[in-house]
Amino acid sequence: MYFSSGNNLYKRNDGLSPSYSIAHDFSDLSPNVNSAVGGIRGLTTIANPNNNNDALLLMWCPVGQSQGTIYRLEPNGTGGFNRFYETKISLLVESYLPSANVNYLLGAYNEFYEYVDPLASDTVHLVGFEANITGGA
Repeated sequence: MYFSSGNNLYKRNDGLSPSYSIAHDFSDLSPNVNSAVGGIRGLTTIANPNNNNDALLLMWCPVGQSQGTIYRLEPNGTGGFNRFYETKISLLVESYLPSANVNYLLGAYNEFYEYVDPLASDTVHLVGFEANITGGA
């Protein structure tokens, strides 16, 4: 089991007396996390594109200037994870809306929802978000 609090992703260590340890630390991205925003949001397992195991997908939104950055965490073989930048949702919105500026983007309220396309049998993940947008066409 994994859960987040502040800048950290924690792992449950099973056993007669379960314990918890830090599996990944995001403090290098932002030393402070506004608990009302959340930090790590939408923690979801996905197929690992570089291996046969699962990876974790999440949205990083630490403070009131969050931009909805998506990261993938792949197991590193020693109980931790290697972090991979995937995209920043605010940049995708700005590319879709010419002359727009996204001042804030928050999302992944629960998880990235898995959807299997019945025609193509492709699995995709959907995520919701809200954004503060100024300008644009």
